[in-house]
Amino acid sequence: MKQYLIIVILLGGIIQGIFAQNVQIRGVVKDTKKQEPLEFVHIVLQRPDSVFVTGVTSDTEGRFVINNVIPGDYLLTVSGLGYKNRYLPLKILDKEIMLDDILLEDEPISLEMEIIRRILIIMARCTTWIIRWILSI
Repeated sequence: MKQYLIIVILLGGIIQGIFAQNVQIRGVVKDTKKQEPLEFVHIVLQRPDSVFVTGVTSDTEGRFVINNVIPGDYLLTVSGLGYKNRYLPLKILDKEIMLDDILLEDEPISLEMEIIRRILIIMARCTTWIIRWILSI
């Protein structure tokens, strides 16, 4: 009898754990001025201490879905090239959260400056690699 009771308790805990992680976050990302959906926007779910949890990219209609989120407190970071980042604090309790439209504001960028910035990052990585290689000789 004790064995059956232990098995029932363990199965109940396992089933509860499986269903507790079935939270889903849905939303749409749009341009503030034109109210048009934005595609290829990065949506990152982080804990309040900025630890990465998961991330997705919006589709051609600006929609995104994040599945299997454990209930708790999070920070949703929404970013796209040419737009200002948005940070949305979330408290997840329900099985599905449908967010209001997430509006991103334009942020003018210079393509030349972005190319220079990326070249400098690559040069810094190459320099680090060369220094490590020289020191290993």
